[in-house]
Amino acid sequence: MTDAHSLWRRDDQYLDLRRLGRVLWRGKWWLLAFLLVFVVAAAALSFWVLTPEYQASALAIVDFPRIPSTVSSFVPTPYSIPDLKTLVEALQGDEVLQKVLEGEDLDLETLRARARAETFGRRGVRLTVRDTDPQRAARLVNRWANLVEDEARAMYGLDTMESHWQALLQESRAAYEEAQKRIQEFEQENDVVMSSLEWERLKDAYLCSLQRQETLAAVSTEVEHLQDQFRSRPEDAILTPMETLKVWALASKDWRTLNCNDVFVLEEAMLTVTPPTNLRVGDAVDMLERTAAILSTLSSASQVEQADLEQQVRAVGFQRLQVGHILEDLRSQRSSAWTTYTRLRDQSAWFQGMRQKGAIVREVQEAQPPSAPVAPRPALNIVVAALLGLIVGATVVLIKEEWLSQDGAKGDTL
Repeated sequence: MTDAHSLWRRDDQYLDLRRLGRVLWRGKWWLLAFLLVFVVAAAALSFWVLTPEYQASALAIVDFPRIPSTVSSFVPTPYSIPDLKTLVEALQGDEVLQKVLEGEDLDLETLRARARAETFGRRGVRLTVRDTDPQRAARLVNRWANLVEDEARAMYGLDTMESHWQALLQESRAAYEEAQKRIQEFEQENDVVMSSLEWERLKDAYLCSLQRQETLAAVSTEVEHLQDQFRSRPEDAILTPMETLKVWALASKDWRTLNCNDVFVLEEAMLTVTPPTNLRVGDAVDMLERTAAILSTLSSASQVEQADLEQQVRAVGFQRLQVGHILEDLRSQRSSAWTTYTRLRDQSAWFQGMRQKGAIVREVQEAQPPSAPVAPRPALNIVVAALLGLIVGATVVLIKEEWLSQDGAKGDTL
């Protein structure tokens, strides 16, 4: 093959554009023929062979509400907030697409090939369906968009979550009522022990016995003091008016006034008499001895009573303490159950809001039946076919030129 017939320059192996242009110009009729064939074929396919396809799109604006902390802390199953990517993947599942196809003369494989779901921005889900029927395309995509809310709820697990919440609500309510019932029964069984009147009576009686014991001890000390003072005097000596009054006050005391309550009953008591005059020492000593004997009897009885009351107070107090601890524990259980119940009950507004349509999908922009098909595109197909025809025609011309060049080179050699 000679240099004159080659499209490449021998010295630098560069393509000879002039030679290439001349070759293509000589084969212009071939180029035009291929161009016309491809253009006619593309036009025929676009207008008469291929079925027009229409595309309808709907947009759903999704706002995933957060689960309140009180619900997530009480509901034992861990729930998480889904995201748009997970929602888009779920919307393209067979179960969802099967619901879209209800009542339509279309199979699942065809819809799966023509349907597309994708995220749109931060909160949007765009759904697209292509079909040969524009009315059906709009109908399918709108039905698909209306299923976004149901699918989002299923991903939340709201039905399961609310059933758990309702079970906990009833359980906490039953626990509160049970605790209330146990408290009432316990209070009735321990009414005598926990009665404030009984407890106050025992405390008053015990304090009264202490007070009486102190009074008797003080009076006994005073009587002994006067006895010691009068023994050193002659029995016929006359007491002074002040001493006579003091002896009379001790000997004629109405000891029944020491009765603070009905528990202690005096067996003996001195009667109140008119204060004597010119009281002798011997008579005063007799009066003081009789008073000392009465005081001794009263003191012994008071000590017995005090010991008995102290034992009762300790026994009742210990019992009250045990009952009080049990009652406090029952009340604490009731308070805890009521707190749990009220906190769960307050979340009813959140579940009611989630039941309403639009709680998750805030807005759905439905599609209208498209007026023009998206496929085929005659203008684009013709342009692509024209370019392809030119490329194929140019390839044929160049191959034909190379063959001719090779044949010429062989003839020169011969």
